[in-house]
Amino acid sequence: RVKFAGSPSQGMATIVGGYSFPFSNRFFLGKAPDTICLDVRDGPYEVPDCAVPVFDGEYHTIIYVAGYSTGTTYVDGNFLFTVAISKSDAEEQIVIGDRPP
Repeated sequence: RVKFAGSPSQGMATIVGGYSFPFSNRFFLGKAPDTICLDVRDGPYEVPDCAVPVFDGEYHTIIYVAGYSTGTTYVDGNFLFTVAISKSDAEEQIVIGDRPP
C-alpha cells in the first residue's frame, strides 16, 4: 500500500524504479510530473493513465505484473491498463522510493 503526501505540482515521485548508467530510470512506476496520475514505463514512454487518481492523499494498493512483452497494472484490485515493455537489462538496479542522483 502506498500513500502520497506531496503536492500534485511536484515532479515525478518514484515508488519503484530501475537505474542503470547512462540510461537513468528505464523502469519506472510512480507519480507522473505535475499530476496525480500513475505513470508506468519500461522502455518506450507511455502516456500516464488518470482513470484512477492514485496520488490523491489516500492509501492505494498497486500491483504491477510483468509478462514477456507487456506489463499490467492493477490499483485497489481493479485492472487499470496494460502497456508494452522492453524489459530491464541485467545491469539495472531496482530502486524503491527514490532514485539515484
